[in-house]
Amino acid sequence: VIGTYDLGVAKIGAGYGNVDPTTTANNYKNWNIMASVPMGAMTFKFGYGEAKQDKAAAAASKKTGLGIDYSLSKRTLVYASFGRDAQNATTEKAGYDLGIRHTF
Repeated sequence: VIGTYDLGVAKIGAGYGNVDPTTTANNYKNWNIMASVPMGAMTFKFGYGEAKQDKAAAAASKKTGLGIDYSLSKRTLVYASFGRDAQNATTEKAGYDLGIRHTF
């Protein structure tokens, strides 16, 4: 389940998921929040989420993402984003994206 709302000055959203697979004894639960704030030609983005299995502490992870879009025109933008995934505070992965996006 996910929902978003446009406040006019920002868009916010939240989501929650619960999967109860029949093949394992663990329930998989996750939740996330996100925000997008436009300021002129730029849009700032933020997201945070957590996911874990009820009976498997090793499967827990926390994800954070930050991003910025800069509009060059109505259909073209330059973007940059950074993301981090920490699993049980022992394994951490991070990455970034840079690029140009054009819609046709």
